[in-house]
Amino acid sequence: MNVDTFNTIINDLLLKLSICPHNKQKEIFQQYVDISPKFIVQKVKKILIEYHPFLSLELIEFLNKSYPSKETGIKEKAADKLDDCLNLSLLRLKAKRDQSKKIVVFCQPKSGSTFLTNIIAKTLNLDIQNLNTFSYRPTNFGINNREQELCELSLLKSVFRSSNNGGFIAQHHTKANSYLVNQINYFNIKPIILTRNIFDSLVSNDDFIVKNHRHAKENNYSNFLINGREVVPQNYIELSSKKRLDFLTKSYGIWYVQFYLHWKRYLKYLNNSFCWITYENAILNYKNLEKNISNFLNLDEIEIKNLNKTFDNHENIQTRFNKGITGRGNKISDESKKFLKDYACSFTELNEYDLHNLFGSE
Repeated sequence: MNVDTFNTIINDLLLKLSICPHNKQKEIFQQYVDISPKFIVQKVKKILIEYHPFLSLELIEFLNKSYPSKETGIKEKAADKLDDCLNLSLLRLKAKRDQSKKIVVFCQPKSGSTFLTNIIAKTLNLDIQNLNTFSYRPTNFGINNREQELCELSLLKSVFRSSNNGGFIAQHHTKANSYLVNQINYFNIKPIILTRNIFDSLVSNDDFIVKNHRHAKENNYSNFLINGREVVPQNYIELSSKKRLDFLTKSYGIWYVQFYLHWKRYLKYLNNSFCWITYENAILNYKNLEKNISNFLNLDEIEIKNLNKTFDNHENIQTRFNKGITGRGNKISDESKKFLKDYACSFTELNEYDLHNLFGSE
C-alpha cells in the first residue's frame, strides 16, 4: 500500500469517526479492521490515539487494551512518546468523566457577562477560570491578540485544580463552530449563551475601548500589546463619537451578528441542554435570571436561597457595567444602523424574533 492510499484511508476514517455518533465509532472502526491488513491497523490505532480528540469512551478503551506498545516493535524512544499520548488521552478521559460543574458563558462583549459569571460563581462557590490559556492573568501575556477559542490544556487544569467545591465557570467571547461543539459534548460542558441588543453593546464597547486607550496613553505603554484584539485606528480616541460608532457598527457589528448566527446554527448539534438568555430579559430582570439559572443548573433549595441572597447583595458582585441600561444605541446614526440590519437580513434563517433580539424594536 503506497503512502497516498494510506493517507486517503486515514483521512476517510478520521472524518467518519468525527461526524458519526459516539456510540457508532467502535462499529465503524471494527468495519475498517475487518478489511485492512494487520500492520496497517496497528498504524491507524497509533494515529487515532495521538491525533483524534473526540474518541468515544468505548473506542478509547478498546484501543488501549488492544494496542500494548511492547507488541508494536516501536523503538524505546517512540514507545515513550506513545505512552505520553496514552497518558494524555486518559487524562482527557478522566476530565470527561468528572462530574463537577463545568459551566461556560459564551457571550457578546459588553452584554453583562462579568456580572452573570460572578453571580453563578458566588451562588455555587465555583472558581472562575480562563479557558484560553493556562497562564495566570493572561492579559499580561498578550492573550487579547487572539480569538477566544478554548485551550484544552487550560480546560484540563481547570477541571483538576479547582479549589472550591470542584467545578468551575468561565466566560468567553467565542463564536460557535463544529470543533467547539465537539468540545462541549465531549467534556459535558454546560453552555450559557448571552446576547444583547447590538447597538447598545456597541455604544458600551466604545466607552470601554476609549477608557482602555486613554489608560494606555497615560501610562506610556502599547495599547495594542494589551488590547490587541481591538482592531481600531491608532487615533481612535481622537475621533468624534459619531465616527467611532460608525466605525464600530460597520466592523465590530459584523462580528456581533455572526456570533448570534453561529450559535443559532450549531445549537442543534449539542447533545445536552443549553441556556440562551438576553441582557434585556435576564440581566436587567433578576426574576427571569433566577428562573433561567435555577432551571438550567438544577439548583437545589439551598443553592436557590444562595442565589437570592446574591441578588439581594448584588452591589458586592464584580461587574463591568458602564450604564446598565437599554436604549444607548440611539447614539448610532441611522445610516450605520441600516448597514448592519441589511447585513443581518442577508441570512434568511434569522427570523423576526432573532432580528428583535439583535436590534430591538427599531
